[in-house]
Amino acid sequence: EVPLEERFSRKIERAEKIKDDWSRAYALNGITYYLAEAHLEERAVAVFDKSIAAAEKIKDDQSRATALANIASYLAGAHLEEKAVPVFEKLIVAAEKIKDDQSRAYALGDIASSLAGAHLKEKAVAVFDKLIVAAEKIEDDRSRDYALANIASYVQESGLSDRIRVSIK
Repeated sequence: EVPLEERFSRKIERAEKIKDDWSRAYALNGITYYLAEAHLEERAVAVFDKSIAAAEKIKDDQSRATALANIASYLAGAHLEEKAVPVFEKLIVAAEKIKDDQSRAYALGDIASSLAGAHLKEKAVAVFDKLIVAAEKIEDDRSRDYALANIASYVQESGLSDRIRVSIK
């Protein structure tokens, strides 16, 4: 039988050869999750870095935001929270670039959901604050209210409502 480490190496090599940035980021992200599950955290971090690099090359803002959201969620799920925080911050920047207000509102809501599920209590406060600022910049009233309502809901779910205020006008 092929040793676990060698099987992962082969999977990583194959994933790195994928031409499409989104598909490469997605494949690498999946591999990292299983590396972390196998208690190969150091190896997982190195592959997460490759996954993030692939995601950052994605041209479409919404697709890039989606890929980064998946990576941040996987990082948190793999108990690599320290690595997840900068990805969440990159994710907010990517989401802010989405031109369509409604799409941006959905992206920000997804970020809030991922953040709530990541159990990053202390670090989450600063990221939620940035999310709120980004949501408040949405010009379309309905989209802005939608984004802020979602963020408020996820702040509540995170147990941080005593530390973060979301005001919906």
